[in-house]
Amino acid sequence: MKNKSKLNSFYYGFPVFMVTTQDSEGGNNICTASSSISLGEKIIIGISKGSKTHSNLVAGSDAVINIPDHTQWEKVEQVGRLTGGDTLSENQTKSLSQ
Repeated sequence: MKNKSKLNSFYYGFPVFMVTTQDSEGGNNICTASSSISLGEKIIIGISKGSKTHSNLVAGSDAVINIPDHTQWEKVEQVGRLTGGDTLSENQTKSLSQ
């Protein structure tokens, strides 16, 4: 049976990865993302233009891509709830780095 669906977009989930950048003052930024494709030896990622990660990249920051395994899902979810504008307490920073 064929059913037509009216969708605003056709987006389905991809594996989550982490993108780490630095701002102009040397502060670290990490974002969770899931928009990516690989082409040969290249990876193409989707980053929102309004994000801290995007502004760091435009300013010239390098980026590190990390693909967490299933044992790190809780930490990935913690990071995903934060924005580049959030200031982390020392305890929050420690819990994410363990």
